[in-house]
Amino acid sequence: MQPPMSPRAVAAGFVRKGMACHSQGDLKGALAHYTAAIDTCPTLAEAFGNRGSLRQTLGDYRGALDDHDQALRLNPQLADVYNNRGVTRHSLGDHKDALADFQMCLLLKPGHAGAYVNRAAVRCDQGDLLGAIADADQALRIDGQQEYAYVHRGGARLALKDFAGAVADCNAALRVSPRNAVALLLRAHARYHLREVEAGAADYDMAFAIDPDWCFRTLMLQHARTARNAPASVLADCDRHLQESPNDFLARQRRGIVLLFLGRDEEALSDLEEAMRARPQAQGRIQQHIAEIRRFRDCQEAPPPPTGPMSWLDF
Repeated sequence: MQPPMSPRAVAAGFVRKGMACHSQGDLKGALAHYTAAIDTCPTLAEAFGNRGSLRQTLGDYRGALDDHDQALRLNPQLADVYNNRGVTRHSLGDHKDALADFQMCLLLKPGHAGAYVNRAAVRCDQGDLLGAIADADQALRIDGQQEYAYVHRGGARLALKDFAGAVADCNAALRVSPRNAVALLLRAHARYHLREVEAGAADYDMAFAIDPDWCFRTLMLQHARTARNAPASVLADCDRHLQESPNDFLARQRRGIVLLFLGRDEEALSDLEEAMRARPQAQGRIQQHIAEIRRFRDCQEAPPPPTGPMSWLDF
């Protein structure tokens, strides 16, 4: 007769089951297994670390932070948990502590490409564009397949008005992952500024086809910020584009949306109707923009700004 398994061994079995569920997309099952592991052996740091990572994926940032904290109390040498806690803190807007976590991860594991990628995202948000590029460069020296290193570097280059460089980075990201909606949306923006009218609109269409909810949410937040902070310069830029290319769909849509946020409905609807005629496949999402913008205008609380490379979009 075999001796009974220790609580730690039983808990490790639950962790393995949780990891299997997670890899198969069964997030509810994974959460149940990680929780069972913690209930069985509350000193198993791995169980807290894995559950924290899963909670981050599920959008439970406070729960994720609690789990990461406990994992590191139990074992302060877990480099991956510092990285994951940094991502959670970034999601909560805590840039200072996120950077400290990424730094600790890199002290423990200097070749952690993901920590450089994630630190680049925070530095983008802080406006430290050269720092973001340096981190992305280092991540790519370690692992040239880090798609989001290309994306964050592309976002920083976009902000620095290196539009050709931004396109090159997006191209590289898309070679790694052809369905990366973030890279497509960034490339659409860079192509807009390079006057590559049809190519930019095609990227925009493809991004929405891949992840319509994320694209819509991100662009709504960005349109709101643009309308609040710099409507005159954006409208002037749209006018310049349309003088050169009257059929520039992105410029027409951009101007219409900003005008709608400003309450200039008649002008806005004229632009947006023309955009829909020029690109019928965009009709549904433009109508959704119109409905949501009117709802936002009636809200007292402004929507939060987008983060990471998306903070540099303006259409």
